[in-house]
Amino acid sequence: MKKLLVGFVGQGYIGKNYADDLEGRGYETIRYALEEPFRKNKDRIKECDIVFIAVPTPTVAGKFDASIVDASIGLVGKGKVALLKSTIIPGTTVALQKAHPDVAVLYSPEFLSETTAAYDAAHPFSNIVGIAEDNERNRRAAEAVHAILPKAPFTLTCTSTEAELIKYTHNASGYVQIMLFNLMYDIARKHGSDWSAIHQAALADPMICNRYAQPIHKSGRGAGGHCFIKDFAALKEVYKETVKDKEGVALMEALEEKNIQLLISSGKDVDLLAGVYGKSVLDKAREGVVLKFRPTPAREVKLLICTQAVDKGDPILGFFHQWVAEFALYASEVHAICLQRGERSLPSNAREYSLGKETAHGPRFWKRALYVLRFWRYVWRLRKNYDTVLVHINAEYVILAGWFWKLTGKKLALLANDVGRPWRTHFAARLADVVFHTDPNAYVARFPNAVLVPVGVEVEIFAREERTAKKISLLFVGRIAAAKHLELILAAVGRAADGKKDVHLDVYGVPAIPSDEAYFKNLRSRFTALESSGAVSYKGAVVHEKTPPVYASHEVFIHAGSASGFNKALFEAMASGCLVVTGNPELRAVVHPKLFVSEPTEDAFARAISAALALSPDERERERAKLQAYVGREHSLSTIAGEILENMYPRERTSAPPEA
Repeated sequence: MKKLLVGFVGQGYIGKNYADDLEGRGYETIRYALEEPFRKNKDRIKECDIVFIAVPTPTVAGKFDASIVDASIGLVGKGKVALLKSTIIPGTTVALQKAHPDVAVLYSPEFLSETTAAYDAAHPFSNIVGIAEDNERNRRAAEAVHAILPKAPFTLTCTSTEAELIKYTHNASGYVQIMLFNLMYDIARKHGSDWSAIHQAALADPMICNRYAQPIHKSGRGAGGHCFIKDFAALKEVYKETVKDKEGVALMEALEEKNIQLLISSGKDVDLLAGVYGKSVLDKAREGVVLKFRPTPAREVKLLICTQAVDKGDPILGFFHQWVAEFALYASEVHAICLQRGERSLPSNAREYSLGKETAHGPRFWKRALYVLRFWRYVWRLRKNYDTVLVHINAEYVILAGWFWKLTGKKLALLANDVGRPWRTHFAARLADVVFHTDPNAYVARFPNAVLVPVGVEVEIFAREERTAKKISLLFVGRIAAAKHLELILAAVGRAADGKKDVHLDVYGVPAIPSDEAYFKNLRSRFTALESSGAVSYKGAVVHEKTPPVYASHEVFIHAGSASGFNKALFEAMASGCLVVTGNPELRAVVHPKLFVSEPTEDAFARAISAALALSPDERERERAKLQAYVGREHSLSTIAGEILENMYPRERTSAPPEA
């Protein structure tokens, strides 16, 4: 028996892979598409016995458009079979059959993934063919289609509307699964839990469909890709027009809005979003990312903060001045005891109290004794003006006054990121009511009262700075200390710069303690050649409020370690639009794979730096947008104060009604 001649209209990943499979099994095919070399075959499609139609069915401004499918059927010869593979809303095949009575119009949903399309086309899990009109011609056409498709465990001939609904059920199921796993991921993150453990359990659970159990996919979050976005938008409109159930429509709209937020905030498939919903949705969604919902504590709070410095001009801790101001938006009173103070401009309901390091003189022992006496004086004098205490980094404050705060009924929280096991942090964490950390690997993360919170980056300030970076400008910002592994960065820059005269690294930062001074001295001695050749420049300290233009004037930020676990400079650089080379585990699924350093070696950093410099302009822009969106979603300062106070004073939950 002579094999049928099979035609294809459309040579995207669907049409191409079905054509490749049929050719591989000995069928003669004719392929037509608008791209070369297929354009010449347009008039030959009418010769084909069965024509696979796999062309775009866009959803524009929320409205489904089948006009390209309609035009494609017009190319099919009289008495032949048009097999629609494009996703179309229920009832479309029936309408198209009426419009083209001389052709047998059938619908057969495809279930190909872009990454495994060739395998999926050759190994289908089901073959479904839907007929628009139940007559002899269409039944025979369905049999002919089943005969040329690869064998599948499940086959079905049904109405075309049923087949269309099967396709939408498949896609909508995946869409909803993605939403659920993203919601569970957010809950897990707020509890400081390791998603990999939950993911492994989901994979082992036969009752859970786990195909979409990894919320961060393709360096973003949400249901993206060419199908999910447009198909769910079209399905929502179908439901709204046919079922007209108010609660059902609200549910679908909420899922859609949540997905848009996830995609925008992670920089994933934003061009596809704009194609479906219009460019205005991007502006609206970006506003939602920047102006995130601010949780408020369940009660009025009078807050005492104990920290190292309240000084906008401090090159290392200058950022904390804005933290104090942010807490003042939520608390009725904020009192900040600090080791030293400098330039400041706090709101009227916030005040700082210095222990006097900025003016103290004399032997170290006497200065420390003075700090302790002043600290106790403030703690006692202000005792009626605060009911809540937040200790930032310095566990010594808890050691000195934790017992007093507990005895007097103050709510006590510690924010610490130490990775090791310092006894001070251990003691303070046990005494605190809540322990906050921004690093998932922090020592305190193991405590039952530990809560993971954002790093707290002033996203809006860094993002709006105009970028002036040269393509090969490299940057390091931070305290110069052994924990920062600047020696790895310098060695890697030396290798990356070899033979490239324009590669240059600027180092902004200064040593903070005597051991840092010794480390820096040794560093400059070891890498004298880099400095003298102009490949490296040491710029000294930069105050926090001056950092936005520093980040904006550099293309690649290099991060090799943290002295305190906060990694603020890394996230500030991302918010500013820098590409980043890092080995931070939190960013493994976020940064470009070639820019992530799995093992901290000179070779690994050199390769990552070279890869960053080799990215195309389009790749750079996509990476930039993705990183900025990630920081805006996960680490914005605009949410940290509310989240901390909300976790210290959670709202009471209403108890569930007793079971009947």
